[in-house]
Amino acid sequence: MSEISMTIAKLPVFYKQRDLRFYPSWAYALPAWILKIPISYVEVSVWVFLTYYVVGFDPNAGRFLKQYLLLFFLNQMTSALFRLVAATGRNMVVANTFGSFTLLLILVLEGFVLSREDIKKWWKWAYWCSPLMYAQNAIAVNEFLGNSWRKFVLIPAAFGKNQAVISEESQSNEHDNRIGGTVQLSTNGKSGHDIRRTNSTYLTEADTRANHHQKRGMVLPFEPHSITFDDITYSVDMPQ
Repeated sequence: MSEISMTIAKLPVFYKQRDLRFYPSWAYALPAWILKIPISYVEVSVWVFLTYYVVGFDPNAGRFLKQYLLLFFLNQMTSALFRLVAATGRNMVVANTFGSFTLLLILVLEGFVLSREDIKKWWKWAYWCSPLMYAQNAIAVNEFLGNSWRKFVLIPAAFGKNQAVISEESQSNEHDNRIGGTVQLSTNGKSGHDIRRTNSTYLTEADTRANHHQKRGMVLPFEPHSITFDDITYSVDMPQ
């Protein structure tokens, strides 16, 4: 946005020299872009060196350099965009009005404030035209492909078949938790057998052991999925 006021301040001199045929418009615009490059390097350097490791991004030097270059190109794009707005408006009031509207569009339609699915169909073209969307996705991909995130992601060895093995101990604990306690009853003439009652269902001890041995070493194949939840409301029962 600061490019608007600086560009409009130089427009009277530019129009005077252009009308007198001193030089064409491209000869004015090209040096302005070249002189902006060192300033972009300084601005991006200050921002990246103050935020990258403080935020906790991946400490890899290559990813640090990639984010630096991404923000550098983003700085160049926004500077050129608002110089265009200033040259088109030619007036501080008009340029600030269009500049604010342009800033609102590229911020809202970049895919972060509003996800791509939430953007109306007639605004999809603005989403794909927003340069900030490509920069946002590039920075996110550059970060989440880093080594520091691998410990949070399930990566199958050599992309083999994923499976989970439930141990005998976990099966026993899960069985006890589901029963919620057992009641042993002794019957007349059958003192050698225990009857376990589970929600009005009676299982003999022999049947329970048979089922337990059948479940031992059971392999459950599964496929990992990424799940995203939105607007979750939950409560946790705390012990007294």
